[in-house]
Amino acid sequence: MATHARLGRLIRLAAIAIAAIVLCAAAYVQIQQHLLRWRAERLLNDIREIQMGKSTWVDAQRMMHRWGKWGMWEVSCSARSCQYHIVLSDSSHALPAYFWTGTHIVTQAGGREYRNWQLRLYSILGGRVAQVYAGFKIKNGFIWTRSFGFLTPRNLNEEGLGDLLIGSTEGSTRLPLVNWESYSQHPEYSIRAAGPCAGCRDGACTICEMISANFTPLVDPGIVNQLLDFNLACVTSWHQCSEPKEIMPATWKIYLQDQRGQVDRISCEIPVEVLSRDSRFALLTEVVSVKTSWDSGFTRYVVRLRGLESLKNGASFGPGLLKEPLIGWSDIGLPGGIRMSQLKSGSRIIFLYEQPLSEQWDVLPGSSGCYVLDTEQNRAAFQRGIALDALSDAH
Repeated sequence: MATHARLGRLIRLAAIAIAAIVLCAAAYVQIQQHLLRWRAERLLNDIREIQMGKSTWVDAQRMMHRWGKWGMWEVSCSARSCQYHIVLSDSSHALPAYFWTGTHIVTQAGGREYRNWQLRLYSILGGRVAQVYAGFKIKNGFIWTRSFGFLTPRNLNEEGLGDLLIGSTEGSTRLPLVNWESYSQHPEYSIRAAGPCAGCRDGACTICEMISANFTPLVDPGIVNQLLDFNLACVTSWHQCSEPKEIMPATWKIYLQDQRGQVDRISCEIPVEVLSRDSRFALLTEVVSVKTSWDSGFTRYVVRLRGLESLKNGASFGPGLLKEPLIGWSDIGLPGGIRMSQLKSGSRIIFLYEQPLSEQWDVLPGSSGCYVLDTEQNRAAFQRGIALDALSDAH
């Protein structure tokens, strides 16, 4: 009888100990999650307060001092040039060594390795694998960019860390030339989104649910406030955020409005001023020769070009003729509105593009850039656009 009583007490003590461990673990996870959200909200407020082109190196130093534990810069940092990043992570990254799995690894994230059962347990305790990141860039004593982003797995228990929900906003002196339709409505901000999509629910793709916004210093402040409206309750909520409208609700509404009002735009059919501001590189070229031939009822053009000088961000080009010619037909124009029949020996063309040219081939494919005739009017518009991109290195 006494043995049974002692066994009963041991079982009760074990149950109490297990319950205490679970409660302590849940409390630890919850405290860490709310601490992450609190820090993320402070960081978001700091990013909101940055005024691009007005906030100074002194303002940046204050932020770097405040976020030094979570921040880092690339290569070097001074008032002349600095790119600073801040990353906040959830409590799973703070767990001790026993959270490592050793062998039979199922999921990886941020250098940590997990098994799915660990992620499930973490989720049961209220944990949300999440990462908040922000940053800014300084040039010549002023802050010219600001960014904020948030990512979290959508289906943690089913898909591990492979199926992400991502929301991000970046302010800079130029927009990425990827969303041509948006220029017809507003050339000062751009929103891209994917989802919700049924395929991702079935594990058909790796990253499907995302929303990303970009804006320039000239955008209306009211729009900026909406683009920087993040629902950071996703960090602590028991409901797992899984769609773009949950993580950036105001931006999602603008995106839907834009989708209803968009008209199809041909790539590069936007003002030269906007093209020169938003293109990463610009190269001045000269037509050396134009050869024509008759091909299936149309005139075929083969145009050889020579690079003359970089006009933006050190656009690279080899000596002599560019290796790859422009090839087209009489009824086809280059992106930007130039007709092949307009090109004559001695014509000068400004080539605007996003990705560096191949150092081996000097490729100028018509589908990856925009072409503008170097006329007096176009050059004036080009210079106005260059001036708007304060981060560029232009001649």
